[in-house]
Amino acid sequence: MLAIIYIRVSTEEQVKHGYSLSGQEEACLEKAKEIGAGTLIFKDEGITGAVLERPGLQGALEACKNPECKHFIVYDPDRLSRKLAHQLMLVDTIEKAGCQLEFVNFEWTDTPEGRLFYSLRGAIAEYEREKFKVRSKFGKLSKARSGLLTHNPRI
Repeated sequence: MLAIIYIRVSTEEQVKHGYSLSGQEEACLEKAKEIGAGTLIFKDEGITGAVLERPGLQGALEACKNPECKHFIVYDPDRLSRKLAHQLMLVDTIEKAGCQLEFVNFEWTDTPEGRLFYSLRGAIAEYEREKFKVRSKFGKLSKARSGLLTHNPRI
């Protein structure tokens, strides 16, 4: 029995400084160990969760078609996607392929209540992403109006 592990960070800065990927991987590997499954690991480094065309995600979804793959492990629902519509579609795709979706940081249950809570978390993740964009744009505009650089010119 195999478990697919999917991990993601959004920005190149997170990749460069080693934020979160190794922690996500370690936690997901521990979850696979609890289940008693071997693992296939797929990563997207520095790719936003707002898009579906991510090489690691597409590879993980393709691997779901393997009958030996019984579990699909993700650290948190917002690592799967930052858009509620995408999250719901991905759950459907994963389940139709015969994999059980597992989260390290969220208790997924295939019940009306479980799906409702999952949808609420997805809506909140999408809201957080949009608010971050608004705050960032406002901050950069304020810096520019003050005559300051909005980015590091050495990068």
